Amino acid sequence: MVHPLKIMGYVLVEIIIFFWDNQIFYLSYSYPGQNLIFDRHSYVNKTHVFVVCEEPGQQRQQQSGSIETRCEVNHVDINQTYKCPITLTTHDLNASIRHDSMKVLPLGVDKAILSWVDPSLPPSTENRWQLNVVHFQDCSIHKAEQSQLKNLQPVSFVVYDDWFVAIVNSDQRYSACYRSEASTHDVPRCRVGFDDRLNASSGPTFWFKQDIRDDAMMVAPLEHNNPSGEHLLIDTQHYELHFETNARVSIIQRNGTITELRNYMIRDANSTDVDPYERIAYSTHNGYIGVCAKTTETEANLSCSQWDRRGQLIFETKLVLEVNYFHEFALINLPRGKGFFLLTTYCYETLCKTASNQFYVTWINRYGNLGSDKNYEMNKFECDRSINRADAQMFQLGYHYCFTRVCYEDFFVNEYKDPRQIRTREFKLDTTCFDGDWLQKVPPTHWKQITSWIEHTYNLFYEKFFYTFTINYGHAFNMTSIKINK
Repeated sequence: MVHPLKIMGYVLVEIIIFFWDNQIFYLSYSYPGQNLIFDRHSYVNKTHVFVVCEEPGQQRQQQSGSIETRCEVNHVDINQTYKCPITLTTHDLNASIRHDSMKVLPLGVDKAILSWVDPSLPPSTENRWQLNVVHFQDCSIHKAEQSQLKNLQPVSFVVYDDWFVAIVNSDQRYSACYRSEASTHDVPRCRVGFDDRLNASSGPTFWFKQDIRDDAMMVAPLEHNNPSGEHLLIDTQHYELHFETNARVSIIQRNGTITELRNYMIRDANSTDVDPYERIAYSTHNGYIGVCAKTTETEANLSCSQWDRRGQLIFETKLVLEVNYFHEFALINLPRGKGFFLLTTYCYETLCKTASNQFYVTWINRYGNLGSDKNYEMNKFECDRSINRADAQMFQLGYHYCFTRVCYEDFFVNEYKDPRQIRTREFKLDTTCFDGDWLQKVPPTHWKQITSWIEHTYNLFYEKFFYTFTINYGHAFNMTSIKINK
């Protein structure tokens, strides 16, 4: 017998979807005169977190000489909002807690991780890193013991349900985790595990060695909530001489060895995106690894691949989008080997800032082809890329698929951004859900025959043949080279 509370939970999800389907869940935030902290790591699924802190001149100085900065930590999902105050201690009235000294990440359904460094202390200070977890149900705040963080530098985080790993390096020269500021090759990466009350359950222990240093790397578990399993690693390698950037997709095996899956050339001398991670998206959903990269062949070209968890290639394809410009994109793997849904944008100008632009969700099937002639379409809200950054994620909610889009203040500067940029202290976010079954309508009979033929004849021996065939005839069958029509 199904528990009645479980039945109620399913009904609740469906009620939310019923009112939410094809509707925009839209929120806009503005905090003038305060430091707003939010980035692409601060939202996941239907939840986002952010921090607002005082600016210099608003803090309070204690008799001990330390400075207290008052902040508010916010947690929002589709039906609940929490706000919790927190006071952080620094050592200089001119120091402020802001985007370049703090990261905030969701943890579970009702908690947040605050990782920050005291900007008033020299980088060599052994206890410069601070770590907190906020529990929003009662606004309790847990703080890591300084002995756990001593001499460690946070690099990145991997978050599970109620547990997380901090990827770190050490300032101690003879530590297995030591990395000097000058280190650029064969960089050791260590991990420290924490529960949601910041009890260190393991580490720091050596995890893997990164060929070329990239502190902005992305690491995600291949199996949900399994910290001991394999992980996806996406990192970048810059070649200054040729103004080129490669994105490398790999699997971190259980023993720490790296198995490389694919390299993508994502940036060259003609690229305007200053952050290479705007040019690559991934999904580890439903037991697969899906990756799309905006490569340098044309500005509207995506190279996409899907592997199983063992790293066996399922398909590889190139998508040519018939658009003028596009920036943010995302994907989510579908169950039972059905490929993935791909979210892309259609923009009329390079800044992609007007409200007349659009989003498209397209089904890419298990053969790397368009699975349907249908697109899910909706208008894109205004996001002026001269001062902002746009990002997107896809996720599954019940039997529906959703995507969240964010527009937040960008602190990178490149040729189309104003180096004298005035901080807006704003960000906006919306979430939309759609019926995935509608997008996966059965293709026509002739299409099924073509894909069946591909399934029975494709192998490595014929790879060159299919490449030639696609170049000459792919436009007629939507094979490999795919045009997503407006």
